[in-house]
Amino acid sequence: MNIYDFEPIKVHVNEEVYYFYFKENLIEDDYEPVKEIHDNGKKILISRYHWRLLTIWTNLILKNGEARVSFGDNWHTPFVQCEYYRPQVVGLEPKGVDSKTGNKYVLLRLITLFLGYFFTQIPFKFNEPPIQYKDRLTKDKVDDKYIFTFDDMVGILVMGNSQDIPTEIIRKLRHRR
Repeated sequence: MNIYDFEPIKVHVNEEVYYFYFKENLIEDDYEPVKEIHDNGKKILISRYHWRLLTIWTNLILKNGEARVSFGDNWHTPFVQCEYYRPQVVGLEPKGVDSKTGNKYVLLRLITLFLGYFFTQIPFKFNEPPIQYKDRLTKDKVDDKYIFTFDDMVGILVMGNSQDIPTEIIRKLRHRR
């Protein structure tokens, strides 16, 4: 994948997930996972926003067959360049949350923050040339607390076509702990 704007210190690759590592003063460790999935001849990327919102990027704009990923200011949220953005939200049955109202509030707040952040950032991203990061690739294990799982997700934000959600994702979401 091609990346733009912010340079990660390292890029850990574990089980087909790229963990872009940034070191910040406000956050001790900042790992931004991005996973590339091939489903029915289509390339799709998934990421997470603030640990709780699964973001699925469809209809990718590719450069030399690779997705174009940029990272936002401050939180380094991954943004993916797509042919179009049609945000669609799917709420998930809460896991380990007693109050459904609390879970819905978290979901609504995350989506509001993400979309506000996204639409102020995206016009300025994807400046050429892409950042070279292959020399920062490592197979070092990422600490378990940073592993990209679906267990704590409260919702899904599809940036594109919800019909393109891979069956692998649907199966994993149904079998969350």
